[in-house]
Amino acid sequence: MNMSKSIASASAAILPLDPIPDSALGRLYDHWRAQRGDQALPPFRSIRPEDLRFMLGRINLVDVLDRPIRFRYRLVGTVIAKIGAIDMQGQLVSNLKPGFYARMVEEQLAAVFASGAPMLYSITVARGPVSRTYQRIVLPYEADPAAETVGTLMTGTWHSGDLETVLGHPDFVNG
Repeated sequence: MNMSKSIASASAAILPLDPIPDSALGRLYDHWRAQRGDQALPPFRSIRPEDLRFMLGRINLVDVLDRPIRFRYRLVGTVIAKIGAIDMQGQLVSNLKPGFYARMVEEQLAAVFASGAPMLYSITVARGPVSRTYQRIVLPYEADPAAETVGTLMTGTWHSGDLETVLGHPDFVNG
């Protein structure tokens, strides 16, 4: 009997933001730019759920913690939590499974935090021969003055396929 273990993987590529993609992620980016105005970053307090109805369930808010820099999910969209088969709200991004996926997400968040500039990613995840691709935009905001953080990031995720087939599957989670 052949008991081969499924191989899990993830890779990401940076996509151009300008021109704005004609999609919900493009609309989210345009909203962020409008909030920012002439400031370097929009204030955390400018995030209003009623303005983001078109993306609700697909948005995460991530606190940037200092010494050393770490990332903690403040809010996880319901669609995102369902896809990953676990709600990461309140947990560190480093707790994502498998570890290589957590490191990839942390690298994306760190790049946006360090640059202070939004980035759009195309991400491909696979378990064995099954793969899915989705897009994630990461948007930097000023730190929430009420929280002990050095910054805040918003992520928006868009996919058209069945991501649960990969991200929520035990073969992917176990690496």
